Amino acid sequence: MSDGIDHSGKIVWQLACCLFLAWVIIFLVLIRGISSLGKVVYFTSTFPYVLLTVMLVRGVTLHGALKGIKFYVLPDFTRLTDPIVWGDAATQIYFAFSVCIGVLIAMSSYNNFKNNTLRDAFIVPIVNVLTSFYAGFVIFSVLGFMADMKGVEVKDVAADGPGLVFVVYPEGLSTMPAAPVWSVLFFIMMMMLGFSSMFGMVECFFVSFLDEFPTLLRKSSERTYLFRGIGCTFFFVISLPMVTNGGFYLFSIIDSFAGSYPLLIVGLVEMIVLMFVYGFKNFRDDMEMMLGKKPVLFMLFRISWSFIGPIVIVLSIVAMGLSYNKPTLFNKKYSFPPVGEILGWLIVTFCISFIPLYFLFYMSSDLYRLYKDGIQPEPSWGPARVEDRTGRFEKTRHATVKSVNVEITTNVTCDDAAEDDKVKTDKTADAAEKVDTTPYSEGCYKNQYFTSNFVNCSYVEDSL
Repeated sequence: MSDGIDHSGKIVWQLACCLFLAWVIIFLVLIRGISSLGKVVYFTSTFPYVLLTVMLVRGVTLHGALKGIKFYVLPDFTRLTDPIVWGDAATQIYFAFSVCIGVLIAMSSYNNFKNNTLRDAFIVPIVNVLTSFYAGFVIFSVLGFMADMKGVEVKDVAADGPGLVFVVYPEGLSTMPAAPVWSVLFFIMMMMLGFSSMFGMVECFFVSFLDEFPTLLRKSSERTYLFRGIGCTFFFVISLPMVTNGGFYLFSIIDSFAGSYPLLIVGLVEMIVLMFVYGFKNFRDDMEMMLGKKPVLFMLFRISWSFIGPIVIVLSIVAMGLSYNKPTLFNKKYSFPPVGEILGWLIVTFCISFIPLYFLFYMSSDLYRLYKDGIQPEPSWGPARVEDRTGRFEKTRHATVKSVNVEITTNVTCDDAAEDDKVKTDKTADAAEKVDTTPYSEGCYKNQYFTSNFVNCSYVEDSL
């Protein structure tokens, strides 16, 4: 490692090769989208639990492990008066759940329309929190061993941020008997966890573009593969600065800033839009239609989403701002220079600037008309399959489609082979005007989820 972020040094070719291999693996796993990803995550999501258990058994048998576990499970309630603790807790929850990143929305969009989303909303956070709590015993048992070996307190060997996992903990493993074995197991576990996270986040990025530009990117499987390949190559190139001698400092800055303010602000905007623009009643009716029954405890959710959640997020943002300190590493032994701090705030600005910029762009002409249109759903908004359009969507079961991308054929067919159950198209401009009054065709909706811009059907040429 170099002396700081302002001394980047050269690319470490061993790390660059590992980075390239990682992106090759990501590309191969995501080459067919969810169909290939779904099979791989069964292993990448479950195997780390096996390794965690093995590491835990070894950790608790070390001399001094109890010292570290006590430090972990016995809380210091005086820290609750520190606003930084609350801000860190909020960002940790957001980052751990992948909230406001888009991953949950992208992955859940592949569920069956009648999937019990309410049940999943309870299972996912509970499993996530319990996993984090379980992993804490693995980490702090080894930290207790290190503290005992050095004759210091646990707080003196623990580090904040990525330094704990990538610097301090490996140092502890190197002092254990049979150190190479435990080091290999630890980094295999970290690799599985990293891949599991990257698969979801990268697929979220790809799906966003594939859904937004189906005519361009879904016209053939070759185009989709090429798009995914170019995307992975681009991500590999922009990741190279992190495998230089000073790459760890850059990684720490991105980790500190990208996972804090942007996630909280995006979460606040999402809550406001969902509860006060789209409306809680509409959202409740949508959930009732999908679940097939009136959601339990939904009034409690209304209070939480409309008042408690936004207030807590605002207070967290304010607390983080008031208690802001310059970013540091290695228990404050290294302080980032102004260039590192500026880079961090530029990252925050870039992440959240798209919200106001898109709003200003959308409202740039006729403010009132665009505002009125912007908060009204399109006629095609609702479940894609006709049989799912119940409740308040009943009257639009045969509504006209405002804008449709179609593939001109001589027979009516459903696009069963389309990847991710989306649209394949040949002609758009000439056909969209002609099918503006074409009704929904029952049975031609492979996509089962809420959609407002496309219909997954090929229409009869004569009907155009």
